[in-house]
Amino acid sequence: MSALTLPNISRKDIKIMKVQRNDHNVKSIRKKLNVLWLTSIIKSAKEIAEIAGVSIRTVFDFINLYNKYGLDAVMELNYRKPQSDLMGYAELITAEFESKPPRSIKEARGIIKKITGIKRSLTQIRVFLYKLGMKVLKPIKVPMGTNETSIEEKTANQKEFVEDKLNPLLIEAKEGKRKLLFMDACHMQLACVVGFIWCFVTKYIPALPIRGRVNVLGAVSPYGNDLVYEITQDSIDQYSIAFFLLKVRNKFKEDKITLVLDNAPYHKTNHVKETAEKLGIELLFLPVASPNLNIIERLWKLIKKMFLHNEVLTSLDELEKYLKNSMKTLKKKHKKEMRTLLTTNFQYFDGTVQFVTA
Repeated sequence: MSALTLPNISRKDIKIMKVQRNDHNVKSIRKKLNVLWLTSIIKSAKEIAEIAGVSIRTVFDFINLYNKYGLDAVMELNYRKPQSDLMGYAELITAEFESKPPRSIKEARGIIKKITGIKRSLTQIRVFLYKLGMKVLKPIKVPMGTNETSIEEKTANQKEFVEDKLNPLLIEAKEGKRKLLFMDACHMQLACVVGFIWCFVTKYIPALPIRGRVNVLGAVSPYGNDLVYEITQDSIDQYSIAFFLLKVRNKFKEDKITLVLDNAPYHKTNHVKETAEKLGIELLFLPVASPNLNIIERLWKLIKKMFLHNEVLTSLDELEKYLKNSMKTLKKKHKKEMRTLLTTNFQYFDGTVQFVTA
C-alpha cells in the first residue's frame, strides 16, 4: 500500500467501524467498514484483502474514499462524489460540441479551457465527456444526388416515398397479390478483401497483383423468400438488364411483378422500359442516391462477409465458379440470416428506423 496514503482514522471512527462492521444492515457497507477497521491493525493491503475476501484494488478504493470524504461517505449507500467544476458549464459545453464536435481529447481540452477558463488533465476531460454522454464515433457519409444539398430534405423525401409508394406494394405482396422484388447489380472484386477473424496470432494473406471483377445481378423479396440472380463476367448494360427482366418473368409467370431499383443509367434506358412493359413488369425507381431503401444492398454485404472476406482467388473464372457454388447455399444454409437481415426496417439518415408491415 506504499502507493497510497493510509487512512488516519480517529479513535471515534475506529469504535464505530468495529461495531458497525458486524451490525450494519447493509452488506456492502459492512464490507467497507471491515476493510477500513482492519487497516487500523494491519499494514499490508494483501493481508487485508485476503482476510476481508476482496481484491487489493478494492482495499485501495475504500481507503481513498475514506481519505477524501470521511466516514459519512463510507457509510452512505451509492455515495455520489462531488461534481466536477466543469458540470456547471455542461450546457454550454454540450451546445459547443454539438455544433462542432472535437476531433480529439486534446482539442476538447483546449476548447473547454477557452470557454470556461478551467484546465483539466486529458484523463479528466475524457471522463467528463463520457459523463456528458459523448462517444467516439466515426461520421457516416450520406450519398447525395446532384441536386440534393440538405440531409433533412433528403430524409423527408425518402420517408414520403416509403409511405406513399412502397408501403402499399409491401402490403399487396404480403397478401399474395403481387411479387415485390428489390433489384440491383453488385461488382465482386477479384482482389482479396480482408475481414476480422478469431485467431491466435496474426494471419498473413498474399495480396496478389491481380485485378478484375465478376458481376452479380439480383432481385430479392423482403425476408429473402424469393431470389433471382445472374452471375457473369460480362459488363452490366441495358441489354443484360433486359435479359434479366425476362428471367424474372419466367420465374414468376402468372404473378404481378414490381421491381424496386435505383437510378443507374442502364436501368432507365428506353430499351429496358419497353422490355419491362412488354413483360408486364412494373419498375419502381427509388429516390436518388437511396441505397438505404434497397433491401438487396444488405444481401450484397452479407454475401461479401460470408463468402469473400479473406478468400484468395487467382482468376476471374475461379471467382465466378466460387460465387455460383456459394450462392446456391444461400437459401439452404443461410435462410435464418437472410430472414433476419432482409426485413422491411428502413434506416434513415437522421438516425430513425421505420418498420413497414410486410
